[in-house]
Amino acid sequence: MSEDSPVYRVRARPDKKNPAGHSEGPAVNQVAVLPSRIFFDPRIGPAPLRVFGLLASVADHDGYRYVHVRWLAECLGLSLRSIQRHLSLLRATGYIVTDPTFEEGTNRQGVNRYRIVLDGVIPEEGRQDA
Repeated sequence: MSEDSPVYRVRARPDKKNPAGHSEGPAVNQVAVLPSRIFFDPRIGPAPLRVFGLLASVADHDGYRYVHVRWLAECLGLSLRSIQRHLSLLRATGYIVTDPTFEEGTNRQGVNRYRIVLDGVIPEEGRQDA
């Protein structure tokens, strides 16, 4: 690796609680599988890449995870608005699919379920107009 090559690290704070059910943040040594195309996509900067990497590191084997935006912000040391913008960009560029959930008996939105799209194909049932 040359000295000019950028190195991206996901900075996680494992002491933070995740309201979506994780007892703590991601382990520092947790592994994330990322599609190589994301590194060459000029639309994706370092901060959205960190958000994607954190989502990928906590996703299950099918690429899904329920996560609060606040938890992502706390783990990465970013503002809620920044996380929302990065998630919107990742959704618009096809790297994630968001499934909103709603609290039972109300119209109040709950925790979103995110799906990591590794193959570049968004299944019809997960497709949303951005």
